Amino acid sequence: HALVLSVPPPLPPSAPSIRFSVFLFQMFMNSLLLFQMFMDSCGSTKIRYSKDTPTTKLLYAKEVQQYRVAVKRYYNDVQAMPSILEGHMKDMLIKASTVHRGNSFQVESALYDIFYYAVRHSEAVSNALKEANQRALLKTFEDLLYMIEKCYEEHTTSV
Repeated sequence: HALVLSVPPPLPPSAPSIRFSVFLFQMFMNSLLLFQMFMDSCGSTKIRYSKDTPTTKLLYAKEVQQYRVAVKRYYNDVQAMPSILEGHMKDMLIKASTVHRGNSFQVESALYDIFYYAVRHSEAVSNALKEANQRALLKTFEDLLYMIEKCYEEHTTSV
């Protein structure tokens, strides 16, 4: 099912800058609408439609249910996949990093994002590793957090 949006009547040719602005606004609003649809599709809470539901949500109500089924199927498939060995993961990451060597890949930015995520979710990751009885990975993760903390301290004291 295609998402159909209403188009306002055309503007007079004497107002090209207004026409372009309206076009940009429509593009922006269409993008927001699609973004909201995908966010609702991937969310874990069921949407309750009522008379107070915004019209924009009602526009894609049927599609949300179809995408929800697809998203749930995807995560079930991922969960059913066999675990990969740590050595195999390291080999795969080394191979991927050599492919990007010399490209415009911004290592510092990527590391910052990874470290930010690791610190922000450190408790949940540590608990999950403990529950999965992954002592070696837990030790590696704790060492990583320690290195991040030391690098941060060195950076903040030198600046």
